[in-house]
Amino acid sequence: MASTQRFIRPRQISTALVGFGRRGLKMALAARSIRLLRIAGVADLYSGRLERAREAVGEDLPTVGDYRDLIERSEIQAVLIAVPEHWQGRICLESLEAGKHVYCETPMARLPAEIQQILNAQREGNLIFETAVTQLSSPLHLR
Repeated sequence: MASTQRFIRPRQISTALVGFGRRGLKMALAARSIRLLRIAGVADLYSGRLERAREAVGEDLPTVGDYRDLIERSEIQAVLIAVPEHWQGRICLESLEAGKHVYCETPMARLPAEIQQILNAQREGNLIFETAVTQLSSPLHLR
């Protein structure tokens, strides 16, 4: 008997990328290789980096100086954070509070109280939050 089960093609996940320095560029290039992931906007304080983002991702890419302009957009489902360490906790928390799933480079925050706030927001929103130590996967750390 033939199966009547139909396969549902997953939708693309619209992401915002906050920070487009070296790490942000690498994250954007990695994201482009994942068909289900679409970079729907980039935020960075420096206009030169926003120009580089449009060159790397696409000329029609929405770019902003203030990341809050992206996390307020309803079509953004997830936020990739690649900013200096002292900004990561705040952006993680505000993204989760805005109902967005979050991937953040380590460290995710500087203080235990910030970490607890982030975890509480993740649980309350039933959202995915991931942090990773990509630096330690570098060949420089092999012994």
